[in-house]
Amino acid sequence: MSEVDEIVRRYERRKERGMELGVSIYSELLPNVYLSRQEKERTIIRWIRKCGLEPLSEKRLLEIGCGNGSDLLWLMHLGFNPDNLVANELIEERALVTRSRLPSGIQVLSGDASELPLEPESFDIVYQSMVFTSVLDDAFRQKLADHIWALAKPGGGILWYDFLYSNPRNPDVVGMPLRRVRELFPDAEVLSWRLTLAPPLSRLVTRFHGALYGLFDVFPFLRTHVLCWIKKKGACGVCNGLRKGSSGPGSESSRALKGHVQMMCRNDVHTVVSVHQRAFPNFFLTVLGPRFLEQLYMGLLDEPDPIAFVYKTAEGATIGFVAGSKNVRGVYFRILLRRAPQLVLVSFRQRVWKLAVFRRFLETIRDSRRSGSSGILMSIAVLPDSQRCGAGKQLVWAFLKRSNVLGVRQVMLSTDAFNNEATNAFYRDLGFTLERETTDAGGRALNVYTIGTRDVAPDRRPPAASG
Repeated sequence: MSEVDEIVRRYERRKERGMELGVSIYSELLPNVYLSRQEKERTIIRWIRKCGLEPLSEKRLLEIGCGNGSDLLWLMHLGFNPDNLVANELIEERALVTRSRLPSGIQVLSGDASELPLEPESFDIVYQSMVFTSVLDDAFRQKLADHIWALAKPGGGILWYDFLYSNPRNPDVVGMPLRRVRELFPDAEVLSWRLTLAPPLSRLVTRFHGALYGLFDVFPFLRTHVLCWIKKKGACGVCNGLRKGSSGPGSESSRALKGHVQMMCRNDVHTVVSVHQRAFPNFFLTVLGPRFLEQLYMGLLDEPDPIAFVYKTAEGATIGFVAGSKNVRGVYFRILLRRAPQLVLVSFRQRVWKLAVFRRFLETIRDSRRSGSSGILMSIAVLPDSQRCGAGKQLVWAFLKRSNVLGVRQVMLSTDAFNNEATNAFYRDLGFTLERETTDAGGRALNVYTIGTRDVAPDRRPPAASG
């Protein structure tokens, strides 16, 4: 019997085993099922934001092993265009159900996913959920992996959701730890998120109260599944355009980047955190972790009249941002007061509350309370591949104009004093004046710059700059 036939038999046995008192343990009406699904959906949204995949309507997606099509229905709700979606299901009975549920614009292909007659490199995303753990034959697993990898475009990849550990009570499945995922796709860049409270535990605790799911899910070692973005190397359209327009890593782009600046909203925060991490990989705030950064930028948006902007390309990808406050005095303290529970929780989850880190954060709060009454540009970042195309200059200018509208007469910022000449020159070229040199709580030498906003008229264009 072939591996494909064995997989069909395994699914039938799983369906029979999954019945308790006449109700499927996989029913979406059960708290543990819909809570784990919601967690998965939230993580997929984080992935979309982190990787800058918007607009989704332009992305082509194939799902293999789509079951009854419920994930595809949800992806359409997120913004995927039905005409750009293709579904595959091995079991014909399920494929018929999928065809009846999905719009006619979605092509539904039944049969073996390793033999799909589709054009190579024709999909931005190939999605698999709980497929590979049902494949026990190593050769067939590799064949399937190779085929779906070939279908992904360069710069695209495979969105993977599956469990990590084998179940000794279920011989029909095998765990797929990250090590095996990387072995299947040796040329890929793998980004992963740990999620999903262990199903036996989630079934038990949600019988008492649904809130217990989130309480136990705080602990990573109790999560048994992983969501991976298995990216095929190769620049996306945005990066290709930038590289074609650049004569070197330190040169100006021969043509301006097509995009626009818009005010930052809460939906932008996940992508902003990703840009921050890539632009400042070893900086203090980055060390505190992505969840901490999320709360920090959410806290800035909680400020009265926040000053925060993102730069989006013509394709809708966020490649840069700027954020700050109209009042530097006590800004970190205000954020801490507003979002103390969230900051403490994510800090424990990231294990950042070591004594030295904790003391440095408290000293940063103390220093901000002693500062003057200027506005503060707290953070500005542009993705490394997108720098020197004018995005940073436009972000700073938008920040200054917004500050002027809010009545802020002076904006201050600080940046590293040493081994940072390009950034210092960037601010000087924009008209910032070096006010003083100082040292932060961690002993880092900083240059503090200021600029007046009175001359920043709403219709005035930014001056030429080198960044």
